[in-house]
Amino acid sequence: MSFHRAAMIIAVLFGTSACVSASSDNYALPLNGAVKASVSSDGVTLEAKGPKRVLASMTGKVISVKKAKDGTRTLVMDHGGGMRTVYAQLSHVSAARGEDVRRGRTIGWIGEKGSDASELRFAMKVGEAKIAPLEVIDTKKVKVTIEEIALASAQ
Repeated sequence: MSFHRAAMIIAVLFGTSACVSASSDNYALPLNGAVKASVSSDGVTLEAKGPKRVLASMTGKVISVKKAKDGTRTLVMDHGGGMRTVYAQLSHVSAARGEDVRRGRTIGWIGEKGSDASELRFAMKVGEAKIAPLEVIDTKKVKVTIEEIALASAQ
């Protein structure tokens, strides 16, 4: 059974806060290099030094690009089987709605030139069920420091 199918079954059985822990589909962290991660029930906030490229976590299609009131942008990708990734607080976007994007391609940037720190809010969903990104992504190849964990059940 594929990861997508298994995740959808878990989401249906356990509701909107289903947590999937599998890395068989090789989803990647959307930032390269050292990052600091704060985990919450809505995904993970990745903090890095200075402006950084944001990479597509997996091959898929850009289904939404929206601009927030604060000027940052949110990009959503569809990976098939109901699986979506959400990239929020982007300072610039380099992929358009409807565009097919390969895993690892730059889809945007966080931070501005001269900034000390940049933040990316990253989430994964199957349908409306939230998935813990650091449970799905193999972080062994990336230096990740986890600061805090807030369980979905604590809300």
